[in-house]
Amino acid sequence: MSSSRPLKPSGEDLRYDRDAVTALVCAEGHATRYVHVFASGTDTQYAAIKRAILNEIADTMGCH
Repeated sequence: MSSSRPLKPSGEDLRYDRDAVTALVCAEGHATRYVHVFASGTDTQYAAIKRAILNEIADTMGCH
């Protein structure tokens, strides 16, 4: 998924991905982070946790 502010992850980006990572890539292509989120709870709780984590990481990437 492309990281530009504001970060708007899709339902597919937030789904429980068990063995996969989510790639955050700056729109300009100068930074990439790979994120694998482990959390317990319902699908809704997992999506909220993952959204918060992806936003926190995107904020540190310097994407414009």
